[in-house]
Parts: sequence; structure tokens; C-alpha cells
Amino acid sequence: MDTPTHALIPVIVYGLMRRDVLASGTRQEKLAVARTAVIVGLVGALPDMVDPHVTLDERLKSWSHCLTAWVGFSALLGLILLVAGRWLSPKLAIGLSLTFLSHIIGDAIAGGVGWSYPFSD
Repeated sequence: MDTPTHALIPVIVYGLMRRDVLASGTRQEKLAVARTAVIVGLVGALPDMVDPHVTLDERLKSWSHCLTAWVGFSALLGLILLVAGRWLSPKLAIGLSLTFLSHIIGDAIAGGVGWSYPFSD
């Protein structure tokens, strides 16, 4: 999958989940949804942004396209929750973690990833 697709699919899902606010919310609520949608899109593309790859072989050896990267990203979100919880809700942290994981799963379906990299070749 290409990077824009990785970004747009989670944004569309998030928009559908928040369609009630988008339809009848206040201007501030709609802006909050839009800001969050940008963050969701960036996280959806994050594995490609931090370790770009052109070929499948590069993706199979990419440190950002493995379960270790997802666990590390999820741990970072947990740390942010502990240290600065007012900036991140638990629901959003879970959603962002799943967004990162969806990128890895999407690439696995589209050709493969090195699930256990760097622990295997």
C-alpha cells in the first residue's frame, strides 16, 4: 500500500466514527475532530515516514514495519498518558496504536513485512 492510503483509511474510519459531531456539533467540536483527524492520518503514515522504503526487500528489513515498532510506539503512547495525560485520552491512545498496527497489517496483506524484525532475518 502507498503512504497516502495508509493515512487516508484511518482518517475516513475516524470521520465515520465522529459523524455525529461533524453533522451537528459546534464549531469548536468540529475543529477538535479535524485536529484529531490530522494526527490520526500522520500516525497512519508514520511507519513510512520514519523509515521510507521503495522495494519489498527494504520493507521486509524495515525496523518501522514490525511488531517491535508497534510495541515501542504503544509504549510511547502509554508514557505520554502517564506523564502528560491531559494531551492524550486513553481512547485516542488505543486508536492511535491500532492505526499504527493497521499500517503494518495493510503492508503485510500487500506483500509482506518482517513481523519479528530485528529478531529474525
